[in-house]
Amino acid sequence: MTSGHRASGDSLHLLVMDAHKALNALQASIASETIEGAATYGLDPEDRALVRAFMQGVRRTAPLKFDHPGLGTTATRIGDRVVIQNDIGTTDAHVLVVHVERRRVAITYTDVHLQRLLFFQNMFQRFDVEWEDTRSRRDDALEEGLYHLSLGTFSPGDDAGLRDYLAFLGSRLVFLIDWNKARKRLRALVSKSESIRLLAWAADHDVGHMAFLKAGGEQLIYDALDFAAKGQVRFGERLEEILGPEAASQYLKFVLKACSENLLQNEPESFIQDAVRAELFNHFRTGQQFAYDIAAEHAALVVEIAGGVRDGILGMRAADGGAAVRVQAQRAKVWERRADDLVNQARAASKHAGSSETFRGIVEAADDVADELEEAAFHLTLMPSAAGGLPPHPKLQTMGELLVQGAQEYVKLIETARHVRRGGARDDMHDFLEATHRIMTLEHETDEAQRAVEAAMTADVDSFLVLHVLTETARNLEQAADALMHCSLRMRDYVLGEVMTA
Repeated sequence: MTSGHRASGDSLHLLVMDAHKALNALQASIASETIEGAATYGLDPEDRALVRAFMQGVRRTAPLKFDHPGLGTTATRIGDRVVIQNDIGTTDAHVLVVHVERRRVAITYTDVHLQRLLFFQNMFQRFDVEWEDTRSRRDDALEEGLYHLSLGTFSPGDDAGLRDYLAFLGSRLVFLIDWNKARKRLRALVSKSESIRLLAWAADHDVGHMAFLKAGGEQLIYDALDFAAKGQVRFGERLEEILGPEAASQYLKFVLKACSENLLQNEPESFIQDAVRAELFNHFRTGQQFAYDIAAEHAALVVEIAGGVRDGILGMRAADGGAAVRVQAQRAKVWERRADDLVNQARAASKHAGSSETFRGIVEAADDVADELEEAAFHLTLMPSAAGGLPPHPKLQTMGELLVQGAQEYVKLIETARHVRRGGARDDMHDFLEATHRIMTLEHETDEAQRAVEAAMTADVDSFLVLHVLTETARNLEQAADALMHCSLRMRDYVLGEVMTA
């Protein structure tokens, strides 16, 4: 009796399903009145307001299904109840039946997708709807073989509340059409849970998902990625891995809304494609600016550490210079740790839009500068107290000053690179290249100063410990200058090789 397999012969279940379809067709054919698009018959005068409220909700959002079939509605009175039925889509088991009896609304909803059924229930959170446990039934006549049935009841306090609920109910049905298809398309871009949240957002804001499907679905996003990412996206990456989860969600909300609004206004699909591409490009530009922010903040810390080392060298002249040197070394240690945190941020950002692996490499190289400078500050603390007041070699002071100048030029280089672009102001490019070459010049001067320090120390200093401290400090400063030049050259290659050819 319960078999749904037609090849096995007739059954009571198949008889009920066939009779249901036949009655639907008969009901529409014998309708004596049309109310807001609903085929009706046998209604009492007071019933029309209920059907009209339901249909006003259906008609308000029905344009969001575009040319997809569905949402056909019939209504009649059976005894004490007004019965409203909507076919929603084209699936045999996707039907809504509404019974209204004395300010009590009972919903019978069937669906082949359990997740969509739960989605449907969640749309009514602002109403005090009582849902019974969902029941599942097998029907081999259906492609999925299984469908689910849900019963919900709502009792409003007055007639206005009843009409409000019916209108809201009618307005939600369009968001069930091809819902599972949209979920799968979004699932290719974001996580399973986020795809459902996006569909809920689209329903809550009367945007829907059908326009997104009509405009190409996930292929619309892939085409935009090819345009905006310019080969930076690795095969198989999801959108949330490229932009980050929050940015991907915000971007897809824009896409859903833009597709809906523009298709409703009969804009050509090429217009939608351009809008989607432009918005994604803005996300990439934002990601790129974020990468610049990290690099600039890291560069500022390098300036602070370099200044501390220079002040430590100058402080060695004083009788109590050891205390001042230790203070600078402690500060350098704190700043170096902050710089390490920024490196980790750069590594995380390199996975997202607009921040290429190049930026990660540049900040990692700049961290070598911070490490060497912090080592120099530490070595100065090893100077024996008996050597207090020892005037450092002038060239060591020069090295300290050169590193400060180089770090300052590096900050300038980062900030000017931020504004350089193809067809941009020539002054920006001039300032950028000037900072790059200034860093290279300072590196050469640092090399010469280091050699002078080593030559002087081996000739004038008798204490091995003092000689070790000063030569190691000079070596740290020279390596910091080398790393600084390396950073500037990598940034130059990035700007000339990627930014100016974009």
